[in-house]
Amino acid sequence: DLVENESTRVMVLPWNDETKELVHKILDRAKAVVAHNLRFDAHAIDYDLPIQPSGKFIDTQMLWYFHDTGARKSLDDLAPMFGHRNKLPTPTEIKKGLIKFMPEEEVYEYLADDVEATVKIYLALRKQQTMSAWISEIDMPLEGVVQRMEQRGVVIDTKLLKNARRVAKREIKNLEAEMTYVAGDINFGSPKQLGELFTNRGWPCGQTKTGKPSVTAEILEALSTQGNHFAGDLLKWRKFSKLKSAFFEPLLEMAEKGGGLVHASFNSMATKTGRFSCSSPNLQQAVNAREGALGVAHAVRQSITHEDGVSAADYSQVEYRLAAAMAEETALLDAFNSGGDPHTATAAKMFKVPVDEVSKLQRFRAKAVNFGTLFGMTPAGLRHQLKCSYEEATEFFDRHQQALPRLAAWTQSRKQTYSTEMQASTRSGRTIRYTEWDNTDPGLSVEVQGTASEMMRAALVGLEEAGLEPILTVHDEAVCKGRGKAAAMSEVMQEAAENAFPDLSALVRFPLDASDGDNWAE
Repeated sequence: DLVENESTRVMVLPWNDETKELVHKILDRAKAVVAHNLRFDAHAIDYDLPIQPSGKFIDTQMLWYFHDTGARKSLDDLAPMFGHRNKLPTPTEIKKGLIKFMPEEEVYEYLADDVEATVKIYLALRKQQTMSAWISEIDMPLEGVVQRMEQRGVVIDTKLLKNARRVAKREIKNLEAEMTYVAGDINFGSPKQLGELFTNRGWPCGQTKTGKPSVTAEILEALSTQGNHFAGDLLKWRKFSKLKSAFFEPLLEMAEKGGGLVHASFNSMATKTGRFSCSSPNLQQAVNAREGALGVAHAVRQSITHEDGVSAADYSQVEYRLAAAMAEETALLDAFNSGGDPHTATAAKMFKVPVDEVSKLQRFRAKAVNFGTLFGMTPAGLRHQLKCSYEEATEFFDRHQQALPRLAAWTQSRKQTYSTEMQASTRSGRTIRYTEWDNTDPGLSVEVQGTASEMMRAALVGLEEAGLEPILTVHDEAVCKGRGKAAAMSEVMQEAAENAFPDLSALVRFPLDASDGDNWAE
């Protein structure tokens, strides 16, 4: 048991199989294990974290992230806040993964200091707050689940990906030839040269914070719709270039080094809403495009598979269902629970027409406002999305508020609460805390999108406990190793959603779309 002011005892041993076995035995028998960024350490010593709630493993980084998702949470940042004022900064060699090149004594001193800092943070947090039931029952078991996801990795179809890279290279070359004919021999990836080109041609151009010309995607899209072929070509060039540099080449390099396997890193403590992020590589940005030349982007999802294929399940319209339940908006709840389409139902009320007479355009406009109201879109933003006038966009917002009065009143009430309390929380209690300089309106995304992400956290724990072997999560979707698991995934994930927030599931169902295939795209 840790007590106040107890000195930290450090034992230094060479790392080998015998030491590894000893450390694993110590961890198995210990009453409590405290670490800062526990999963990182578990990977480092090849120790499998449990996936059952035990309360034994405690991650101080997780405790702090639950307390404030927007705060800095590295040990270097937190240690001085909790009384460890002379924290040794993380050496550059360790940041670069070059710890083996450091003098041993420096390594020992740094690691011992880390232990001491973690102890002080833990003791202080233990005094300040009781551990949330959500952390002990979901978040800590989830770290064991994510550790296994990272270990399983995904299998990459390198032959398919190489072919997609060839297509991308060819498209990039052809586009560069077309653009060079118009612009001359310039670097199309240079903001400075593009800014000069647009300025000289009299084409509209944005500005950076420092006043330099900026050629954004929004500017290019607007010019392209007006018939500017160069702008359209530049947009395509950027997309193909990103596919090549951010996906095709790094995935191929990683797959070749890993014998066909790629092990991405999933960060469960990075975003302000509580959603997962993904890096090295960011598989969450694998687009779902299928149309035209950019359909080659779909090759990323087509190339991701595992032994015997994969199964996937995706919560259907989960964020809007949550908002409908939180606001107790009758019109939306009736549409969801009768199996109808909430966007069509909203359009019918907005435009005062029968449900069966709603046009595609009316539904499209209603859908845009539905999601816009949840995620802070203004009439100005809606104008760009719908390609209409500001007056029309404002009218659509007004009609939406009249059609769904409870949702409108609830969103305004919640925004006022965030502004007054200077914080916003998910239904599990995960909180972001604002300062007087912050815009608190995004608190609505924290409450709605964050609560959806809590459901996914619970679902991943359920999938692992059921032996379904998740390998990937993207927002409201989970992907598991092997075909034939779609029905079981739906059952587990629906049960997780219902158990996570019973008061909300009493008002609306949380169905899933699920299927399987040889690869993620299929």
